[in-house]
Amino acid sequence: MSWKVLEIEKINTIEKLVAEFEVSALTFFEEVYEGDQISFGSFKVRIYEQKESNTFIGYTNLKLKDPLGGFEGAVGYGLKIEDALVDIIKNFKNNVCYYMDNCKRKLNKDDFSLVSYDEF
Repeated sequence: MSWKVLEIEKINTIEKLVAEFEVSALTFFEEVYEGDQISFGSFKVRIYEQKESNTFIGYTNLKLKDPLGGFEGAVGYGLKIEDALVDIIKNFKNNVCYYMDNCKRKLNKDDFSLVSYDEF
């Protein structure tokens, strides 16, 4: 029996972790960081298969400060794992550039939060 056909009372959705990637982005972070010390040079992306839609969704463990002072990670979607991975990386980079434009400055360690690998 496939996990996609499971029906469990009071459970809304089930997603399956299908891939995890380590994304090294030193070149990108060199452009957006202020000063010589880069606190985060890489981050993890996890991709989940969604039961209902047969699509993939991905999340980053490196989160960016949002306008309210909290932290928000990037999300990406795709019909294939690779599509979701590309989408999430593009969204992450766009979010960072948008945040920099709003702050009118380069970023530093306080603008990010790295979620532990076992917590995202």
